Amino acid sequence: MRPSQAVPTGDKPIRGDWLSVRQAAERSGVGYRTLYDWMQKGTVPFPWYLKGPGIRQFDSADIDSWVRTCKVPAGKLPGET
Repeated sequence: MRPSQAVPTGDKPIRGDWLSVRQAAERSGVGYRTLYDWMQKGTVPFPWYLKGPGIRQFDSADIDSWVRTCKVPAGKLPGET
């Protein structure tokens, strides 16, 4: 899933904990400013949610899932088989 905009929370059952932008940046391993830039450009690779005016949050399970897809096995370069 690559949402380009914030996803309305509605009754979304979260699988993990709600994280702030700073916490999400730390957990995902990207810079705080990078995450904000991605949100401005609509290129965040995991869903984010507007919980109220100016309150942006992330589900930790969404971030953990994205991080797992980015892992490269030890001793391998990306694209090697």
